[in-house]
Amino acid sequence: MKLRKFQLSCPVFWGYNKYIDIEKYNNLDDIMKEVLNSCEEFFKSNNLIDMCDFFKTIKSSYHIHGGNFETLLNSKDDEIFYICRHGECDTPIDTLFQNRY
Repeated sequence: MKLRKFQLSCPVFWGYNKYIDIEKYNNLDDIMKEVLNSCEEFFKSNNLIDMCDFFKTIKSSYHIHGGNFETLLNSKDDEIFYICRHGECDTPIDTLFQNRY
């Protein structure tokens, strides 16, 4: 088992994270889909319907930085991989979170 931490990075959902056994996957896209689907499922299972609906509208704009699958396989145990959404963070909810401080 080779667990790695994947964390969302965006104005609204920054910090959501999940540990993934990367040996069960063979590409970054499938890992990203797993993390995003688990976030969506978290909203659903906790009856956060509005958050879930918003998340579904932005879900396709996430991507992973930091190389390729081989880079991931050779990474250190404590390394964090970010699933980012930027450049398209112009919804009213994004603006609200960006201007909160």
